[in-house]
Amino acid sequence: MITCILFDFSRVLLFPKDESYTGGLNKLNRILADQPGYSILDHFRLNEELLAYLRILGKSRDIYIFTSETIQDAPEFAPHLASAFKGVYSATKLSTSKKLPEAYEIVLKDLNKKPEEVLFVDDNKGNIEAASLAGLHTILYTSNAQLFSELEKKLQ
Repeated sequence: MITCILFDFSRVLLFPKDESYTGGLNKLNRILADQPGYSILDHFRLNEELLAYLRILGKSRDIYIFTSETIQDAPEFAPHLASAFKGVYSATKLSTSKKLPEAYEIVLKDLNKKPEEVLFVDDNKGNIEAASLAGLHTILYTSNAQLFSELEKKLQ
């Protein structure tokens, strides 16, 4: 039974307001942060529909973020994330990569969970493959509608 869900941050929970931008969000944030008067919320938008869903889902499951870098640490995001997630894991801070099955084993050990108890959601196929190799259930995120449908099936 799935008792815990890990969510990627960039391009699942956070998107650039410039929809034509296809690069990494952490990289974009580092570039923009050097501009005078920079405000992260002027350039990025949270997936409010998914966050609202997770606030409800969190009543029956443990929900965490497992992301590659650190953009989620921006103080502007804290009030939005604290109400939906029990904690945040950053591959960078763990000195690993989400493309390695070992990264998921590190998180599982810290959570005191077995792989079959955890579902991982990410928009990156390589990360999904690594999580699958570590034994986790997975969903490759493409849209909220697709995610909600797949979550309904996997969490029955």
